[in-house]
Amino acid sequence: MPTTVIPHVPACCNTAPFESEYAPKGTFERIGDLPVYFVGEKGSKAVLPALRRSLPRMGDFFRGDPWIKMPLVMSELMDHLNRTVPWPVVDTDMKSVTAHLRAEGASSVGAIGLCWSAGQVARGPLEGAFDAIAAAHPWQVNKQVLTPVPCPIALLPSNDLLEVFETMGHGFLAARANYANEDNARCAREALTILAKFFHENLKA
Repeated sequence: MPTTVIPHVPACCNTAPFESEYAPKGTFERIGDLPVYFVGEKGSKAVLPALRRSLPRMGDFFRGDPWIKMPLVMSELMDHLNRTVPWPVVDTDMKSVTAHLRAEGASSVGAIGLCWSAGQVARGPLEGAFDAIAAAHPWQVNKQVLTPVPCPIALLPSNDLLEVFETMGHGFLAARANYANEDNARCAREALTILAKFFHENLKA
């Protein structure tokens, strides 16, 4: 993690997630005590979380205890994060999942971090967990965090951070993604296409 404090993104604290009608298409299995969502057939490439053209896997690092209280109070959220997902636990989980995937035949593993988890994913390659990483509407990521990362990186900021997806607010590819909104759905598809191409080109078969 960075030694300097990175300000939080206000939109992450004052915008409630959208309700989703998504019906799970995969199954949950456990790697140790970590619930992991599995979709698709085993293959030579794996990405956490799910992404097409790869072996999709998504671990429930919060172990069924997500943060759902709104409006968000930063001190309360940080207490929750420090209690449920301190770095030593996340580090162990990422290594366990990666080792499991490699044992199942994955020759390369990538990871996508959304918001806060971008900072966690950025530490993975330093610990030998990932071969390529990406982050969408990231928090806790800056030059100091990314410079030591020894693998390919893709960044997809929202309009709260940089003028890239300039019509999209924080969370447009995650909990605040309103796929009933035509513009959000279009930008999400564009972002997923970018990520799919990135991992296809940077993960070895």
